[in-house]
Amino acid sequence: MDYYKVAGGHFLAHLYEHLVLSKLDAILLSQQELPILDYTAHGCAWGRTARVYFAPATPIPRMGFTDQDIQHAIGELECESWEKITVNDWPVLRAELLKLEREPWVAEEVFRLSPKYSKDEPDPTERLFRIDDSEKAEVSFAEQKIKYSFPDLRAELRPVMLYAFYMANRAAVAFIGRNHVFYEGETNYAEPPSETVAIVSYNFKRADMAGQELAELIRRYVEQAVTGGLASKLQNYLIKRPIDQQHFSLHELYNYTGYFVGSAGWKELASKENIIAVLHALRIEAVEEG
Repeated sequence: MDYYKVAGGHFLAHLYEHLVLSKLDAILLSQQELPILDYTAHGCAWGRTARVYFAPATPIPRMGFTDQDIQHAIGELECESWEKITVNDWPVLRAELLKLEREPWVAEEVFRLSPKYSKDEPDPTERLFRIDDSEKAEVSFAEQKIKYSFPDLRAELRPVMLYAFYMANRAAVAFIGRNHVFYEGETNYAEPPSETVAIVSYNFKRADMAGQELAELIRRYVEQAVTGGLASKLQNYLIKRPIDQQHFSLHELYNYTGYFVGSAGWKELASKENIIAVLHALRIEAVEEG
């Protein structure tokens, strides 16, 4: 279900959206819940409105935010925009976020309307921050592309490979994002017969980590997650969810894998043995540019 809150300005709405999603991931991961497989949470900011989609359709809990939480979310915004962001007034920022947190979320069916945001419109919440978008600031950030591939597997397992990549990446990004600051950018899907399923771009601060380190963190997480519930949760998802509720549409599934798959097909493909074999075969590699 979609939920909405209206902030004092666009920048504050965007920051609050990142705060809420980071905190939701942290809370649910601590309860052994995995993104997409157990819950779905994503969002955006339109004008002064923060939108968060959260399923199952239960109210989003109130969450207290520490200065560390706020700084982490600001770091995500920096990696998203490649701009350095400094807080000018911490007491006022804390007060604005607390005010937003105390406001109830408005569910989509009762939310009325939100005006379109214009970049020419002054944002009163920008005074809380100093934003450096100079070239000097930009070189503090870097992009790393990471390739996800499945060598030496049967072609008909490619639908399982696609979901294994997507679910493993989503879980790894949420888990690693608790202690490291980065931003997941564009995903480019490969078409069969390539062994590569997708290449994902990530932005990060050069001072915090290197691209090779991020690839290694994702690889280590996936290796541990295979025996920690990821395989069984993925099997349950593929077999039991209705086709019209799968993450990829039938059209996308066909383009990215070369197959249409019905309910009977998923029950055959998504055996425990197949899923474990696919997850063990997943190769995660940093792409060297140039």
